[in-house]
Amino acid sequence: MSTRLGYDDWKGLLQRLHKAAPIPQTGRHEWRTDIKSLEDILWRAEFYRRKLDEGTYQRVLRKHFDDRKRENEADSSARRSGG
Repeated sequence: MSTRLGYDDWKGLLQRLHKAAPIPQTGRHEWRTDIKSLEDILWRAEFYRRKLDEGTYQRVLRKHFDDRKRENEADSSARRSGG
């Protein structure tokens, strides 16, 4: 339903959150690979939220949905003009 309304699917948002998540300087780096293999997308989203500071998390969300809004507006404009 969300994609029909012009919003990205969860995959795109999770990719952005994953990219923004900090890479630990020491310790386990495998979590970045392990977390991507989980099928529970809501748990993955919550995991990324906990890894990111609030400011970064909000910036990722804002950018993600702003980009989608611009893409949808451009698509609507092209359809109206016949392009």
